[in-house]
Formats: sequence, structure tokens, C-alpha cells
Amino acid sequence: MIRILCDNGSERSWCTRSLANCLKLKSIRKERLSVFFFGSVEPVERTYDVEVITLISRYDPDQLISVEVLIVDTIATTPMAIPNADVRKGMQSEGLNLADTRESKAKIEILIGGDVFWRIIDASHAVKLNNTVTCVPTTFGFALQGTQSGSRGPCSVNLIVSASNVQVLWDLETLGIREETEMIVTDRKLLDQFNRNLKFKDGRYEVKLL
Repeated sequence: MIRILCDNGSERSWCTRSLANCLKLKSIRKERLSVFFFGSVEPVERTYDVEVITLISRYDPDQLISVEVLIVDTIATTPMAIPNADVRKGMQSEGLNLADTRESKAKIEILIGGDVFWRIIDASHAVKLNNTVTCVPTTFGFALQGTQSGSRGPCSVNLIVSASNVQVLWDLETLGIREETEMIVTDRKLLDQFNRNLKFKDGRYEVKLL
């Protein structure tokens, strides 16, 4: 079993080189991309191998999905905690299969990006477990959205957002990408606020919601 990070803020899906080598995946092509790394001002051009991996649910072998992934050395370095005992007990009483039961030290091997995100996430059938935790059904079991008591960080690896104004959402996505001269006043204020709130703590970036 492997751990997966779901992030619809990423346009593409990624896989660690170590997992690709372990599974003996074959490159189907190469892609050269201009990538904005977190905190960077200018994009960095890099060439990535593109390979195909098939992910299968441990709860139902018929639930599977083939994904094109870009190969990268590391996806995340910070350990992600699994749900605590109270959350697991609450899910069990509701008959919900938890997607992530690996130990917290197990590293993230795959990042599911926006190209595949909504093929495995079904936000319309989310189950509210308590005031702070919501269970979201995925192809691989229920993932958690929210914060669990006694935890230093969120117990979810899924970010689900909605926007009534698609243009506003698109504008937010392009912050830091468009040329300086193209930025309107609102964009500039948002970007300045983002930069002020951005902190590097315990080996990872943290930022307040805008």
C-alpha cells in the first residue's frame, strides 16, 4: 500500500522516482515544463518523465484508475499524521472505511492533481463526523477534511473548494504567474497579503487563508 496526497491546486499528478523504480514503470514520453516552486518568483524549466500507474482500492479491487504521472524525486518531506483514535472510532461506528491507515512516518508517494482529482473525489456525499471533521468519499475510501482534537495540524490531505465566480477563482490561480504589468489593484493587494502571511515553519510553508 502507498500513501497519496490529493491536491487540486496542482495541475498535474506526480509520483516519486523510488516508487516508479520499485514498480518498474516505463516512460511513455518526456515533457518540459516551466514550474513555479513555492516561494519562487521566476519559473524553472525542467524535463520530466511521464509514466502510467494504475491505482487500486484495497476495499474494492474493481475500483481502479490509471493515471499519467510526472516523475520527481520528492513530493513531501513533512510527515502527515493519521486520524486519532476518537476519529477512527467515530468512522467505524458510521461504517466508513478510512482511506489512510498507514503509520504517520510513511512518506507520500503520489500526488493526485487537478487532472485526476475529481475522478476519485465525490464531495456530494460527504459525511460530517463532528463539528471539525468531515469524511469525504474517494475511490480509495473516506478521506478527512478538517482538524482533529489534540493534533498539531490538519488531519486531511484533501482540499475541496467551490467558487460562485469562476473568473475570481481563475484570477487567484494566476497570482505570481502573470506579468507585473497585467496585475490589477485587487491582484496586487492579494499577492502582497499572501507574501506577508507566508511563513516557513518546521520544514514547511504555512499561510493564512485570504
